[in-house]
Order: sequence, then C-alpha cells, then structure tokens
Amino acid sequence: MPLSFEKISLQHVDIIFDWLAEPFIQKFWDNTQSHKDDILNFVNGRKEPSNYCDGKYVYWIASCDESPFAMLMTIRETTEDHIDDIKLNHLSKTGHTYGIDYMIGNKNYFGKGYGAKTLSQFLDFFRKEFDASADTFIIDPAADNPRAKNVYMKAGFEHVADFVMSGDVSGAGKPHYLLIRRFEPTESNDESFNITTDLARELIAEQFPEFAHLPIESVEKQGHDNRTYRLGLDMLIRMPTAESYALKVPKEQSLLPQLAPYLTVSIPTPIKMGTASQRYPYPFSIYKWLEGVSINLLVLDNNCLEKLAFDLAKFLKELQSIRNIEGPAPGQHNWWRGDHVSVYDKGAREQISELSTVIDGNEAIKLWERACKTKWNKSPVWIHGDFAIGNMLLNEGKLSAIIDFGGMALGDPACDLVIAWTFLNGKARDIFFQEIDLDENTWLRAKAWALWKASFELCQITDKNSPEALIQKRTIEDVIYG
Repeated sequence: MPLSFEKISLQHVDIIFDWLAEPFIQKFWDNTQSHKDDILNFVNGRKEPSNYCDGKYVYWIASCDESPFAMLMTIRETTEDHIDDIKLNHLSKTGHTYGIDYMIGNKNYFGKGYGAKTLSQFLDFFRKEFDASADTFIIDPAADNPRAKNVYMKAGFEHVADFVMSGDVSGAGKPHYLLIRRFEPTESNDESFNITTDLARELIAEQFPEFAHLPIESVEKQGHDNRTYRLGLDMLIRMPTAESYALKVPKEQSLLPQLAPYLTVSIPTPIKMGTASQRYPYPFSIYKWLEGVSINLLVLDNNCLEKLAFDLAKFLKELQSIRNIEGPAPGQHNWWRGDHVSVYDKGAREQISELSTVIDGNEAIKLWERACKTKWNKSPVWIHGDFAIGNMLLNEGKLSAIIDFGGMALGDPACDLVIAWTFLNGKARDIFFQEIDLDENTWLRAKAWALWKASFELCQITDKNSPEALIQKRTIEDVIYG
C-alpha cells in the first residue's frame, strides 16, 4: 500500500488525541495539555503564541492507503535554541538540522515493517517537499525503548551517543540515545562514499589518465546540487551530489554545445563525460574553465547592477529566440520549471496560510489566483530553469558567463524572470522589465513564481525577524505591492 504524508489538519486532531491517550503511547510520549494545545495552535495557523517549544514544531500525519496511522513532529534545531550540548555538537554547519519525534498510533501497523519504512520515506518526502537543503536529522528515543532505537537504525540512523536529557521537557533527567542520519554531502542513500578532492583525483586518474598530472582544487563557493573542482588552469570537474542531479549530466552534455552558438555570453563547454564507477555511482562532467566570479560573492554598486540588468535581459531574449533545437518539456527532471506555475498550487496555498501572521495573506492569495488564471499562449521557449545569481559570473564588471543549465527545458519563460524581485531593484529592475518586454500576464506568473519561492524559504526560517527572513518578506512585499 502507498504511504503518504501531509501536515496535520483539524480532521486529524481527534485521531491524534485518541492515540496520545493510549497507554503504550503515554509510556514514551508527552500527553500534557500544553502539547495538545500546541497541536491545536498549529492546525489553526499558529495565530497565538505557544509555550510548547515556542511553537516551533511542525506536525505531520502519515497515512497508508489514505488511512492515518502515525504522527511525526519536526523542529529545526539551531545554536540559538536551548538544546543539549551533545546535540549542539552534531548540528550541521549548513543550518538545516531537524529534530524528529515519531509514533505509530495505530497498533494494527505494529510488527509489519512500517516503523523503519515510514521514517525513511518521510525523510525523502520532507527533503523533496519541505526543505531540499535538509541534511541532518536527529532523533532521541528513551534508553528504555531499545525497540525504537533499532527501528531508527534500520531507517539509516546512526547511534552516536548516550546522554541524559536536560531542560524542562518530557523525558528530562532520563537517559536517552542520540541517533543521527546525515545526507552530507550527497543525497544518495549510499553513504559509503564522500565527494572530496581525493575522490575527484582518483576518478580522473582512472577514466582520463591524460589529465592525471594536473592539479585539482575545490572552488571557492560550492553548490548544493554539484561539487565543483578546478582541473589544471583550463578545466573544471562537476560532480552531482544525488541521482536526481546526475540525470541532468547527459542533458547538458548534449544540449549545451547546440545552444552556445546562439548566445553572446559564455556558457559551459563540455569536454568529457565520466561514467559511474565503484567509488562514485553517477556520471560527471569535465567542462572548459570559465573566467569570472559568482555574483553571490560580490557587492555591486547601482551602476554595475543596471548594466547587469541589461545584460541579463539580453541573454534571456537570446535564449528564448532559439527555435531550431529540440529539448525536453518541463517535468520532474527540472522540478517543473517552465511548466504552469499552478503545478505548485497546493504548496503555495499552504505556505501563504502558514505565514498569515507575517505577510499579507489575502493579497498574496489574490496575486496567486490571478496568475494561475493566465497561461503562456505561444510556442514553448528555451528556459534556463535556475536563473539565480549563484549561476552568473562577472569578469571585470561585466556578465561573463551563465552556468548550471541542469534545469533547462522548453516552456513558459515566467520562471526565469523572478530575479527581478529576488536580486534586482530600483532602476535596475525597471531596465530588466523594459528590455525583456513580455506581456503583463507573463510578468504576473513570474511574480507568482517569486511568491512561491520566497514563501517556501520563509516557512523554513524559525525567526521571522532575522535578516534572512526579512529578505524573503521584502521579496513577497515587492511582488504583492510592486
């Protein structure tokens, strides 16, 4: 039977409260009124402050063939939270560590293999639908519950320590196990390898011995989807971190040489394609080295920003004008970039609802619904799919290259326009609008893409007044009121 996951809603409350009343649940779970109040607070959109872990928990229901049988709780763990020192020592440096609590409430699912299966599938769901950057998960069953420990280890968790829980929480003063599952540095289920400079050097020596004498160095800014290493002076190695990203390697190898003649800005030039090996399970690429510095490492003045806006618009117009090259339609291979924005309708509505106390939810929904009523009525055009500053290089103050075409497809160009709100502002934004010169409905869908992305990011940030949260709120305000 298929398993499914969703945030709990009002229809699940009675079921969950019945589970919490069961003696076998109460033995290891918190059944206090403050916990129940927090669950109700969550399903009602967290309109009131919560005394239960400051209202930071997100509650999930697991169903089998649409029948609820388990609940999971997730909380983002940070150095700012009052957590045990042993946990602090194991937080991911990326800031995307989550604590998990998990119970199967329906006894009919005991002893049938659902424990590990459900937790493992939930992690995959969570990283795909909630936080793609989540790389570390922590779970801490009581020491007198060794059965839970064994289930979690079957789901890929590692037992790293024993500790006595502190603080004013359920289980405080009692011994617990600390188990961790990491997805660093790849999203592969095979954690027996690690992408490093040494691994890159080994693969080059094995598959391309003509380059084995060249030095290999990690680049200054690594991405999430790929690890990149400079090979000698004139080449780079690009190694996908997960199977979903590896699917893009042959696409880029085939299509980039076809697109390049139509573009005045440099794009990656494939030189070789490596194959999966015993040490590394994915294909990888060797590209020509492109001079320039990633824009996300720079601070640009207004004059440079305005020139950049013109160059970015010029690049997109050139890309959209290419007509005689066949390519893929949007789909899972590029997270549906270039598809109609309504492909993310469910997620967008949930995010806007969750943020109703920090953004103008009514205006956000109005914008979203107006955008979803429009569509691209022309032939599909080429899109980049991840047109963000991390994929743009500047050299001597000029746009020198656009990289990372793994999300390219033929579709609606609206998704490539979100940089107007996520990076450009003032006169630079106006220049971008004028130079692109697309119809009003396309810009409306572009706003919806920006709204979806910014609201997604904001939902992941615990402190809604932090500098990173303010950036996302400013983007949302710009697309709503701009």
